[in-house]
Amino acid sequence: YLESLIDALVPDVEILTPRDPAARGAQLSLRLADAPRRLAALESAGVVADFREPDIIRLAPIPLYNTFHDAWRAARVLADSAP
Repeated sequence: YLESLIDALVPDVEILTPRDPAARGAQLSLRLADAPRRLAALESAGVVADFREPDIIRLAPIPLYNTFHDAWRAARVLADSAP
């Protein structure tokens, strides 16, 4: 679900995680322009993410802890913080 939201809402993202669900876990690695600033926007919105230099943000929506709204909110923050 998060992957489809990011595809639809965040035009400047490159999803590095394999697209085949059988070839990955729940975590998505995203290459984004101005990733540190975008991470700060996520944190300000209460979205917990991980950062890898120089430009990778990692999100791991876990069904036991995260709702569909959480995933939508993360994608919306990334979209709204686009350069």
